[in-house]
Amino acid sequence: MPITRYLQPSIPVNIQVRNAANKGKKGGKQKKMQLSDEEMSEVIDIERYKAELFEVQEKLKQNYIENLSLRSIAGNIDNLLVKIGDEEYPLHELAQISKKNPQLIAINMSDFPEGLKPAIQAIIDSGSGMNPQQDGTMIYITVPKLTREYRENLAKNAKSLCIKAKDDIRNIQNYFVKDAKRKTDLSEDLVFSASNQIMTLAEKGTAELEKIMKMKQKELLGDG
Repeated sequence: MPITRYLQPSIPVNIQVRNAANKGKKGGKQKKMQLSDEEMSEVIDIERYKAELFEVQEKLKQNYIENLSLRSIAGNIDNLLVKIGDEEYPLHELAQISKKNPQLIAINMSDFPEGLKPAIQAIIDSGSGMNPQQDGTMIYITVPKLTREYRENLAKNAKSLCIKAKDDIRNIQNYFVKDAKRKTDLSEDLVFSASNQIMTLAEKGTAELEKIMKMKQKELLGDG
């Protein structure tokens, strides 16, 4: 998976040699060092960490394209992912979807009724602003008109999806920090610096999510 350039360390490595005798050293002030990817890889799987941060960004972009596109909000309902157990399935694989008119979508879940509630939840969580109504094994969705109020609601939904993505980054960061702190055979200074660098990369990833969100909100509101 390609890794975005912004996730690469921006400060040249100035620490290349560490005294092996410092391993396991207790007490004293810990030194914060800028580490190279090679040094970081002694503590965590740095490429995996960067890849997971990048994946969160790409997922947010994809969510915006599929669920918050002014031109095809209704058209994207077919490929909306529905979580059943530990797997995700496109809605069109679970139901018969028909468009009664430009403003009304009918979703027939009779062939897979156990997917009814997950499908409704997926529509609500998509951030598209569509309000599903259940009638037996049928789901009806009225597609809202593109009023200013609706655009503003979509912009709010863009923020909600961004907040979820930030939570994902925070969870990834916490996992890798804990992983680093389990490396008791390494020097405390190295683990301390690696933990700080993990958090710095997460902060940069969060800032990138904020940029993606603001661009989407600008598009939805028609500003500029």
